[in-house]
Amino acid sequence: MIGDQTLMDNTTWTVMNDIEESFSHVVYFEFLINQLQDAIVDEDMKAINNISTALSSFYPIYNANFDKKFKVAWDHVVKEKTYEY
Repeated sequence: MIGDQTLMDNTTWTVMNDIEESFSHVVYFEFLINQLQDAIVDEDMKAINNISTALSSFYPIYNANFDKKFKVAWDHVVKEKTYEY
């Protein structure tokens, strides 16, 4: 039983770590938004266009990755734990 409990704890840690790593990529948004604000102040239309394109391209990928990691964590931590009771 102790071996099973350790394995379950390792799996729980893994899925929760994966969701934390996925969420931590939000700092890239902060960076790009700061760059966009600077480009707006500088009236740099090329940079505004490039950064806007980068944000538009990155968001769906970030969101899909986070949703996938969140679903795995939810299924493991919440659904599996609910069925144990």
